[in-house]
Parts: sequence; structure tokens; C-alpha cells
Amino acid sequence: MHMAQCVAANDLTVRVTVESQSETGKLLAALSVMSAKLGGIVTQVRMSSDSIATGASQIAMGNSDLSQRTEEQASSLQNTAASMEELTQTVRTNSDNATKATHIAQDAAGIAQEGEQAMQEVVRTMQTISASSKQIGDSRPYEHQFRPL
Repeated sequence: MHMAQCVAANDLTVRVTVESQSETGKLLAALSVMSAKLGGIVTQVRMSSDSIATGASQIAMGNSDLSQRTEEQASSLQNTAASMEELTQTVRTNSDNATKATHIAQDAAGIAQEGEQAMQEVVRTMQTISASSKQIGDSRPYEHQFRPL
């Protein structure tokens, strides 16, 4: 009876040595075998649940690591997007500045052409003055001799 009470109380460690071959002895022997097998099953279930718990813990750690890496990747992508936006703005500004520089260079080239034309006009005027003064000088060869004193 003691063995049945121990099994009922979840104590599967109790072992009984049966020496009798009577019905009661056979019943006690069967209870002892059943208790040992139940103990083995409980041990296997406990080991399996420990293994499952270990696996679940490893999966949870892997998920946590994956989550952290995903957040880091997202942050890195946000930084990259911000850098690309800055780069795009810089390129746009450089393009605008290049366009302005082109207009300034074109204006300067126009002014330089006007200056060249003005200089050519001055040269022509100077040549005309020089030629006119030469003609005046040639037409009065003796004038300098008759100056009043």
C-alpha cells in the first residue's frame, strides 16, 4: 500500500523488492515496474521540455539579435538617405552656380567684344587724326619759317 500512496503523491522514486509470487506480490511487482517506467517517461519529458526551452531561448536571442541588426540597418539607411539628400542639394547648388558663372562669363565676353570694338574705333580715329595731321604738315612746308617774332 505504501508504494501506491507514493505513486499517487507523484513520488516515482520508490522501489519495492517483491519476494512473493502471490497475486499481491505480482501486483506490487507490476506497480514497481509501472513506477520505474513512469519515472523514465517523466525524465524523458523533462529532458525534452528542457531541450525545447533551450531552443526557444536561443530562438528568442536570435530574434533579439536580428531585431537589433534590423534597427541598425534602418538607422544606417536613414543616415544614407539624409546624406543623399544633402549631396543632391549640393549638386543642385553647384549646378545653379555653374549656370550663373556661365551667364557671367557670357556677359564678360560680350563686354570684352564691345571693348575690342571701341578700341578698334579709337585706333581708326587715331589713324585718321595722324593722317590728317600729316596732310596738314605737308601742305605748309614753309610756315615755320615765317613766324612772327
